[in-house]
Amino acid sequence: MQTTHRYALPSPDPDAIEGLVARLWAAGTLGVEQRPDELVAWFPKPVDTVPEGGVWSIEEPQDWLALWKAGLEAVRVGDVVVAPTWVEDVPEAEHVIRLDPGQAFGTGSHATTRLCLLELQRLDVAGRRVADIGTGTGVLAIAAAKLGASEVVGVDIDPEAIAAARQNALANEVADLHLAVGSSGDLAGGPFDVLLANLLTDTLVALAPELAALTAGTIVASGIAVERAERVVTAFREVGLVVRARADDDGWAVLVASRA
Repeated sequence: MQTTHRYALPSPDPDAIEGLVARLWAAGTLGVEQRPDELVAWFPKPVDTVPEGGVWSIEEPQDWLALWKAGLEAVRVGDVVVAPTWVEDVPEAEHVIRLDPGQAFGTGSHATTRLCLLELQRLDVAGRRVADIGTGTGVLAIAAAKLGASEVVGVDIDPEAIAAARQNALANEVADLHLAVGSSGDLAGGPFDVLLANLLTDTLVALAPELAALTAGTIVASGIAVERAERVVTAFREVGLVVRARADDDGWAVLVASRA
């Protein structure tokens, strides 16, 4: 097993954590953990593209993939259960989604995914056209298809995420799922009845005009730290969107918005 290098950023500014996490993933981290007094990331070797201000150290070799897999289990959200493919104890549910995340985000265990899945079920997407921006593993897109959406389109800027989403769609026998590398600006065929955007706060703020143009109904936006939710509310208001509902879970928020 390979020696792992630990990079710790002590006492990061809460408003900056989302951006720091994104930069750590972009730098090639094996995983990131937010602790009360530090932000910790692990790397195969030290790199110079990490955010400044942290401290490098060496940790004993461990099978990080095995540890990560061991920490995941089936997650129930309403009538949907999301379970990694290697988990054997899967509870019965109306809709079961089996996932192999690969290097993509979205196992169902993160609060932002849970929040989006719950709002997706509350919306009743049966017969509606749905677009999922930043689809990751495809979990939300697959859920929308299983919940009866007439058409589901998913985009992600990461080719590996789209590859994982395609494999997951096949594994879950979801055939009518249109997946492509890209972002909101690459979506064709809009506007959509339901727009899913589980992104980062700053990304949602930047994409607000495009999201408003792409929706003919409802936007479900998450990936938002609770202390920064008002930034997204303001950005949405400036482009003619009104937040109709909000829910919080484990320090994260989901906003449900539509045109004024």
